[in-house]
Amino acid sequence: MLVTRSLPARVVYGTAAGAATLALLCCSFGAYRRAAAWAEAADRLQGPEQPLRAVAKQYSASFGHVFARPRPVTRSRGEEEEALAYAGGDLAVAVYGNRDRVLDALFSDDALADTVRLADEAIRVAERLSDPPTIPHCRALRQVIANLQAGGEDAWRLHGAHFDNAAAFAALQAEGLANTGRAVAALEALLGVLYGRYAKVAAMVDRPWPRFGPAPFQSQTQIWAFATGLALYRTGRRPPAMQLWNLRRLAKLNPNDYAHRARLLDAEGLRVRGRGGQALVAYGQAVAAAKASRCLLECGLVAAAAAEGAEMLGATEAADAWRETAVAAWRTLGADGLLAARFGLPADAGAAETLQALMSDLQVQHAERELELTSAREAAERASRAKSRLLATVGHELRTPLQGALGLIELADAPGAPLDADSLRRALLHLAGVVGDLTDLGALEGGLLPVGRERYDAEAAAASVAALHQPAARAAGREIVFEGVGAPLWVWGDEGRVRQVLGNLVANALRHGHGEVRLKLEASPGERLVCAVSDEGPQLSDAELMRIFEPFDRAGREADDGGLGVGLFLGRNLARAMGGDLVVRALPDGGKAFVLEIAAPAAEAGETAARAAGLAGVRVLLAEDTDLSRAVLAALLRREGCEVVEVEDGAAALACLDGGGFDLALLDQRMPRLLGLQVAQRLPKGDARPMCVLMTASSDPALERTARAAGVDIILQKPVTLAHLRALSPGRIRPSISRAAELRVQLGAGAAELFAEVRPSVEREVAELAAALASNDTPRFDAQRHRLRGLADHFGLQTIVEAVDETGPPAFMIERLGAAVQRTDWSAYEAG
Repeated sequence: MLVTRSLPARVVYGTAAGAATLALLCCSFGAYRRAAAWAEAADRLQGPEQPLRAVAKQYSASFGHVFARPRPVTRSRGEEEEALAYAGGDLAVAVYGNRDRVLDALFSDDALADTVRLADEAIRVAERLSDPPTIPHCRALRQVIANLQAGGEDAWRLHGAHFDNAAAFAALQAEGLANTGRAVAALEALLGVLYGRYAKVAAMVDRPWPRFGPAPFQSQTQIWAFATGLALYRTGRRPPAMQLWNLRRLAKLNPNDYAHRARLLDAEGLRVRGRGGQALVAYGQAVAAAKASRCLLECGLVAAAAAEGAEMLGATEAADAWRETAVAAWRTLGADGLLAARFGLPADAGAAETLQALMSDLQVQHAERELELTSAREAAERASRAKSRLLATVGHELRTPLQGALGLIELADAPGAPLDADSLRRALLHLAGVVGDLTDLGALEGGLLPVGRERYDAEAAAASVAALHQPAARAAGREIVFEGVGAPLWVWGDEGRVRQVLGNLVANALRHGHGEVRLKLEASPGERLVCAVSDEGPQLSDAELMRIFEPFDRAGREADDGGLGVGLFLGRNLARAMGGDLVVRALPDGGKAFVLEIAAPAAEAGETAARAAGLAGVRVLLAEDTDLSRAVLAALLRREGCEVVEVEDGAAALACLDGGGFDLALLDQRMPRLLGLQVAQRLPKGDARPMCVLMTASSDPALERTARAAGVDIILQKPVTLAHLRALSPGRIRPSISRAAELRVQLGAGAAELFAEVRPSVEREVAELAAALASNDTPRFDAQRHRLRGLADHFGLQTIVEAVDETGPPAFMIERLGAAVQRTDWSAYEAG
């Protein structure tokens, strides 16, 4: 907010300049969508009575519209800036307007001969108005045009009649004009890769000045990232991950201006990793996007680079087609010097050659379009058939347990007839499994499968899965053999999800395999958990291996085998959400093994004694508006030895909790008067706050994030079972407080002095992480992130651990960490 504080309040609030300034601020923090929205607001507020109209137009165009509007749509920005600047007497913006006209012309479909006049005029205006930052930028643009037209041995270097690169750089550095230095360096790098001098451009990355890290949002930074990224890949190096991430993000927001850059670098990355087929597809996508961008300069660059990449991969036909695309683009542009240097073509190449290239280009486009349409049609047909199978299967899978449950209840209606509780439980558990799979499918369709994080014993979890399915195996004359590590294996992760995947794999092995089923668990040194489920049945064919993880596909099996046909599909997606993968392997002696590998950082041993104590003596507030559900849950809790107070709505729950005295609050999310989440948000922090458990029938990642921020300890998906309730034992309520208590006992008298350093140490580590991000030092950032996470893990600061583990832009992680530090209950470490 420093910029807004330096302006009068009347300018910041309710004015075009104020909205445009907010666009600049959002842009600098990486909130590109919000920056574009503020730029739109600035345009709507423009009017004769507005102050700083030219500044507003410049800021909205350069720091807002650039993220959402294609360059062909914003071509008039320079003229508008210049007109408003002269009308308002803002001569500096007039200079910028002239410069922007040159940039827009160079990066569009204007011929270089026309752009020359704009560049000469921009230089005259900048020199007449004596604007030091703009003069070298305009002169550099003019030199780029000259080098493209004339060519020559040193045409890749940014020096000549209009611009002396070495002298200009020294002057810019002495005057502290880093922004202009970045603009010149980006043009220099672009010119270098246009002429194919990849080693020279890669060497530019190592220069100490200027640095591009402080300005990831600026257009010259994107040109630099694109040009140097290509050069680094071509010279055996890798571009910085943050630059690639930012470029891909911009490609999603403004595909016209950025998609061809991002796809070309993606293709280069695939090529160097040995994925030739995927690289060729990406090259083709990059060329298609470059054609659509109407930027002749970069269309030729992308097509030429794609042709070189295709040649390296042995795809000569594609290389020839893309080379012709590059020639046609640069011929239209008028870059005769560049054509001569790259392809040895004379400046007076006949029109017939150009026409032939254009015809070839159209044929390639037509073939690519036909291939895309065919692939899209086949994918749509497969999806339609799969969904039809799913609907039919869901109907069968839901009706079967419902029919059994209703039949058991009708049999029990007869006087004196017993209720077969075991059969009824099995029917309802099968029904709950179907509903759970459908819920997970919906969450996956929404883009995220919720995965929790808790401390659990992986050895016990895997062993319990084997024990759960052992009766079914023995009833079929088979056996499940469990091979563990032979001792408790405490790790961090989602125990429920691990059980879900392993349970599905074991059930599949019993249903479709033969012989002995073996469940093997092992931990790798790199904090990975590996579980393999194997059987002695026939190996999968090549066709089955290709389709085994597709949803709704039973690889030729009959539909009455049971299940929805989504278990392996969900299992693989869950494995990837947990930082790993699920694969299938053929065994040397016959049979197959499904191998689940996930990230599982080591954790300290859990408090088994506390867990064994169960819920006896716990005072519970149960808030549920459905009478039957509330009655059943209350009965289960009382059977476990709990003292239960029941309420029907959120307001009553909050009133009871305000009185204190509860150890556990079970809150339904959908309640009258106040939602469960709203109740949790209004509870005070500290040791007096009960453990909060939110019960919900939905699987909404956004709700989960909001609930964690509100202090909800656990989210339970309905239906809530006795096993869920027993898992809420005191040893799992507050890892941070129990960890503090554990350390206090271990440290004795020295605990208070050490505990006083916990919060300051965490805040210092967060500040170091922010400094590493600001300096664009990726290795330091990753190391510092690991260090902070280890510190938070050691002291049980789960809120901070979750903030570190969340995916997203690094800048947003720093914001989340700051909020997590403020939200953390430090009382356990501040007490004497």
